[in-house]
Amino acid sequence: MVPDLQDLRAALIAALGAERLSDDPADLGYYGADRCRGGWPVQPSFIVFPRSAADVQAVVRACAAHGVPIVPSGGRTGLAGAATATRGEVVLSLERMHRILEVDTAARTLRCEAGATLQAVQDAAAAAGLLYPVDYAAKGSAQIGGSLATNAGGVKVLRYGLTRDWVLGLKVVLASGELLALGGALVKNNTGYDLRQLFIGSEGTLGVIVEVTLKLARPPADSLVALCAVPSDAEVLALFARLRRSSLTLSAFEFLDHGCLGHVLAHRKGDPPFAEAAARYVLVEVEVPVPGAAALEHTRDELGACLGEAVDAGEVADAVLAATQAQARALWAYREDISESLHRHTPHKADIALPVARVAEFLAAWRPLVAERLPGIEALCFGHVGDGNLHLNLLRPDATGLPEFLDRVHAFDDELYALVQAHDGSISAEHGVGLLKRDHLHYSRNPTEVALMRGIKSVLDPAGLLNPGKIFDLTKGCPEGHAPSDMWLGTCSWRHVLKLRCSSRESEASLPRRRLAELRLARAGLDDLGLLLGRQRLVEQHVDAAASPVVADHGDLDAVLVLADLEARAVVEPRPPPHAGGRRVGAGLVGQLEPHGRQQRLGVERAGSLL
Repeated sequence: MVPDLQDLRAALIAALGAERLSDDPADLGYYGADRCRGGWPVQPSFIVFPRSAADVQAVVRACAAHGVPIVPSGGRTGLAGAATATRGEVVLSLERMHRILEVDTAARTLRCEAGATLQAVQDAAAAAGLLYPVDYAAKGSAQIGGSLATNAGGVKVLRYGLTRDWVLGLKVVLASGELLALGGALVKNNTGYDLRQLFIGSEGTLGVIVEVTLKLARPPADSLVALCAVPSDAEVLALFARLRRSSLTLSAFEFLDHGCLGHVLAHRKGDPPFAEAAARYVLVEVEVPVPGAAALEHTRDELGACLGEAVDAGEVADAVLAATQAQARALWAYREDISESLHRHTPHKADIALPVARVAEFLAAWRPLVAERLPGIEALCFGHVGDGNLHLNLLRPDATGLPEFLDRVHAFDDELYALVQAHDGSISAEHGVGLLKRDHLHYSRNPTEVALMRGIKSVLDPAGLLNPGKIFDLTKGCPEGHAPSDMWLGTCSWRHVLKLRCSSRESEASLPRRRLAELRLARAGLDDLGLLLGRQRLVEQHVDAAASPVVADHGDLDAVLVLADLEARAVVEPRPPPHAGGRRVGAGLVGQLEPHGRQQRLGVERAGSLL
């Protein structure tokens, strides 16, 4: 069924007012995509601008009633396509929900709306003499809701951790329109599952974050910054190990190669930091633990001595230590200006994580592989080596059109991610999966993990209305290509998850064949998870349902396939042949538990054996 967009438009205007809905082509293009250019169409139906959590609830309910999916949108600084509308979705922009609601200096917490920028959060914390330590170059545009939705990292992860480490509470609007409050300002709340963590890093696929309560820290008394010229990747890691062995409080260890620095200098029309160029550069920041001139000088002397030892050992060719905060900011700019300086080349970016010890080994394999597979394309690398996070950039040549360039680099993605997997890494360190890496998720997540994630999605968003197509494609496997909302309405013969229903008030004889199969699985001790994992295994093995002899006996594809697989593995007893007079019901049809009296339900461990 094609949604009636005019009816939806009227419902949204009734909820928000006409001034907070736009279908102007300029707005559709501006708000309809993030900074990732993956070649997808940008095709939102409307942009809406809620000003409160109640507005967000109204939008979600209206879209759900009309069967139109939603793409939550923040500052759109993402680099994986997670905030891109490709199939007529309603883009829900949170930019007008930007208030800092409360700063509690005693508890060291800050409460704000999801549309507040990271810069605004940092400034509000600083005005209270405190620090919100998550920091990255896009902080002036990136919104805190998006920061949580991608579990952003940034340049201080080495010292302060990821975004999720600083979240105390959330308010989230679910796909049903219900407002869910999680955590609040409590530091301790050991009462079951920590549901906050489901939404952090979920890229808006499970709920719309509308309010956040963050922890704050005491800021360091001071900091010192140095830029080092380093001969090779191996020496970069040797320098890192040396600094970690010292008593210095290392807060950042940032890496860039010679090509990155060249683009920054060309973009800024600036002078190089060293008389002689180096293959690699490392920016080091250390914190001064206590206030006072003596502590500052002691830390400066210790850092200088450590870098001097690195020079003597051949790990560093040259180094400059900032004497003032202005000089420190100038050194940081060599690192923070990289993305802006590369923008005109439409770079294809990979955001990967590796064990720190394997960074040099990976780069030694990656650089020649790019040169062999993608001749003429410049390959650059920078990132947060202190936590193993590398940003790999492939630059579009000036003479190459964007479609041709994207075809070439996307064809290389599988080789890249196979190399990441071979080095025990992850295909996404902090940018998320979005559309860009959706089809490569298997390089970092095994089938059991993907099945569990799909199950969580189906529980919280059964109609697939929230940011569809991000992280994984819920329509994959459906022969007709139906969206999840079609499937759950019963218009599609395919199901991604077989859900059990309560049968306690119904007799077996009155149940349709599909329900009988479900009941039999339930009596055998299989919970939703067991069914989900079994289903996932069968889908991955491309089981041919039409060739199965049991289809005629039990009409539902999912129940039949899962049941047949379980019977083959002796998890449940085989079905007796049907009586001549019709299908048999009752105790003979209901599967029994495994032999030897095992009575437990099949949870994660048992269900995992189905894969």
